[in-house]
Amino acid sequence: MVFVKSRRPLRNFQQEVQKKGYESRIDQGTRTVSIEHIVGSISRSADFSRGFSPKSSNTEARVRHIEEVFGEHQPFPTVDLYKLDDEYYVVDGHHRIAAARRRGQRFVDAHVIEYIPPATSRENRSIRRRSEFALETGIDDITLSHPDGYDTLMEQVARYRAWLNRHEPVSVGLREAARRWYGVWYLPVAERIEATEAHQSFPRATVGDIYVYLCRQLEQRTGDGQGDGEDVGSCFRELDILIQATKNITEDARVTERLLDIFSPLIQELADRGTRLRRFSGALPRNASR
Repeated sequence: MVFVKSRRPLRNFQQEVQKKGYESRIDQGTRTVSIEHIVGSISRSADFSRGFSPKSSNTEARVRHIEEVFGEHQPFPTVDLYKLDDEYYVVDGHHRIAAARRRGQRFVDAHVIEYIPPATSRENRSIRRRSEFALETGIDDITLSHPDGYDTLMEQVARYRAWLNRHEPVSVGLREAARRWYGVWYLPVAERIEATEAHQSFPRATVGDIYVYLCRQLEQRTGDGQGDGEDVGSCFRELDILIQATKNITEDARVTERLLDIFSPLIQELADRGTRLRRFSGALPRNASR
C-alpha cells in the first residue's frame, strides 16, 4: 500500500474552536453520530486524511489490528467526540472510526461533549437552546432560527408524554416520550414540508422553522378549547393553506424575500406576547403507539 502524505489532514479542533470563540461546554452523553459529520481531531490531525485514511504504515497497521479483533459484525466500543455546531472532532477512537468507515458503517456510538457559543446574538442563542433541547430530549437534528421555538417543541413533548402516561401501564420518561413524539408528530410533518413548495418558498427558513410556524398558526385557528383535538392531518392541512397562499406570488424572488421578512418576525412577535401554544400538542394523536 502506498501512503500519500500530501493528502489533506483532518481538521484541527484547537484551530477551529479558537476561530469560533466557543468556550462553554455541555456533556451530551452517549448518542449515535453520523460518521460523515466527523471531520477532525483534537490531537491526531496529521495521522489521517479527511476520510480517515491512515497516512503512515504504523497507523494502517493499527487500523487493521482493530479490524481483525472485532471482525465484520462485532460493534466497536464507544468513541469520544467534541462537537462544534454540526461537526464532530475525535478525542479518542480514531482507529475505530477508520475501521468503521471501511466496514461501510454510517453511524457510530459516541460520548459527545458539545462546545457552545456565547449568547451574543440570536443565532448563538439558538445554537445554545438547540444544545439544551438535545440534552433534555436526545434529539439533536432540529434546527431553528429562533431560540423560543424550542420552547414550543418542549411543550409538545411534555404534553405527548402526559398523554402516554395516561395510557401506558409503565411510566414513560422524557427522552422516550421525545423519541416517540419525533416519530409520530415531527418527522411526518417535516418530511411533508421538505417535499412541498413551502420549503422552496422560504429559502432562509429551516424545516423546523416552518414546522413551528404551522403549529402556531394551527393554535391561532383552533384556540384553547378542550375537545378531542386534532391529529397530524391538521398540521398537513395547515401546510396546504400555506402552500396555496404562496404558490402564485412567490415566483417573484423579491416577493419571496419580503414574505420571509414577514414570516420571521411573526414567530418572534407571538413569543413576545407570551402566547401559550397549547392546542397542537395538547391535541394528542388518536393512533399513538401504546
